[in-house]
Amino acid sequence: YHDFLPFYDIISIWKCVDVGLQIVKNDQLSTTFLEPLILKKEIMVSNIYPYQKMNEYYPDLDLFLVTNTANAIAQRMEDFIDGNLTPERILENRKKIIEDNFNFEENIQKMVDYYQQLLKERKS
Repeated sequence: YHDFLPFYDIISIWKCVDVGLQIVKNDQLSTTFLEPLILKKEIMVSNIYPYQKMNEYYPDLDLFLVTNTANAIAQRMEDFIDGNLTPERILENRKKIIEDNFNFEENIQKMVDYYQQLLKERKS
C-alpha cells in the first residue's frame, strides 16, 4: 500500500526520463503509453495490437514497434544510446495527437483526484 503520487510529481519524474518503456503483452492505451508521447519523450513500445492500431489510425505518431524479445529490445535501446533519436517534428506530432484526441490533462487530473478521494475514504 502506498499513496498515489500527485500529478506534478509524475511530471517531474518524466522530465528526468530519457525513454519511456512500454514493453507489454497487452495494454489499453495506459498513461505509461500516453505520458511520454505528450511530453515529447522517446518511447519504446511493444508490437501489439493496440499500438499497431494507433499507428494505423494516427500515422503521424510514427511509432517504432518492437517485438518482445531480448534481442529486439536491446537493439532498440542501443539505437537510443547511439543517438538515433526521433525527429522533433514527429515528437511534436505525437504531442498534438494526444492533446487533441485524448484530453490528457483533464482526464489524468480527474483520475488522480478520484483515487486520492478513495484513499481518504479508505483511511477514515
